[in-house]
Amino acid sequence: MTHHTTILTFLVLFALLPSCRSVPAEPLPETQIWLADFDVRTGVVSNAAMIIDAPGYDNQPMFTADGTGLLFVSDRNGDGATDVYRYDLTTAAITRLTSTAEQEFSPTPIPGSTDFSVVRVSRPNDTGEVYTESQQLWRYSATGAALSAVLSQRRVGYHTWLDSSWVALFIVGNSAKNVPHRLEIHGVDTTAIYPIATDIGRCIRPHPRGQLTYVDKSDTTVNRLMMTRGSELSPDTLVAMPKGAEDFCWLWDTSVLFLTNTGTIYRWILGTELGLQPLTSLYLGGQGARITANPSCTKLAWVVVKPRVQ
Repeated sequence: MTHHTTILTFLVLFALLPSCRSVPAEPLPETQIWLADFDVRTGVVSNAAMIIDAPGYDNQPMFTADGTGLLFVSDRNGDGATDVYRYDLTTAAITRLTSTAEQEFSPTPIPGSTDFSVVRVSRPNDTGEVYTESQQLWRYSATGAALSAVLSQRRVGYHTWLDSSWVALFIVGNSAKNVPHRLEIHGVDTTAIYPIATDIGRCIRPHPRGQLTYVDKSDTTVNRLMMTRGSELSPDTLVAMPKGAEDFCWLWDTSVLFLTNTGTIYRWILGTELGLQPLTSLYLGGQGARITANPSCTKLAWVVVKPRVQ
């Protein structure tokens, strides 16, 4: 079964059924981006090095579809106006792609295109609901030109593409009105919306075979990795995540990596009894977050949140 057929089958099943910063309460954290070599067959992580350590916020790394670059957002001026940059894996050159009054977050390659999408905040100087209502998914060209809004949906915190026609969105809730965050699949060329879950974490990713996966946070004692199954079936609980893990990434062999906030990378393989396998413990000098792999799974990138200076 092809990847495209899997996606269509998954969405047909859902058709049978009738993300996140809401308030910028404090300055963006001081962060670094790290890069390492990875052997998907042996699980060896090597040559880990900090590649981006500009003052302020450097975060949300995502490899380009061709694997030659790493997109990320940065607040180089320290004023909260995040823009998108590209790190070249061959030359280590850093190119600024956007320079806007808006905030851009979560740059993500759009399947079948050289364009990328971002969560764009059009009212970055406001707070509360005004800020949240201005969070929208936008499409940008590979050179950083803002093209158009992808959807009219507001309150978008995070997102991931299932294919070029379907995107999963973390919709920011409203705690004052007791409205939870929610996960939905939206059709880009249709008005179709398929609700998936609430009580979710920030990390949402497509499985290599097309299913949507996400973090369930309904149990305050443990985060669980979940996989959607379709219309009348409940999502599968795949595995209880390691303590301190908020983020994950899938590899082409359908194993998954978790990075804990203390710097241990775990691997888990779907369909085996091996359990969580610790691969390495990294020296971070801060808290680990947001692990991601390039398409060939020869490189890993992650974020280190540096301790705040009191």
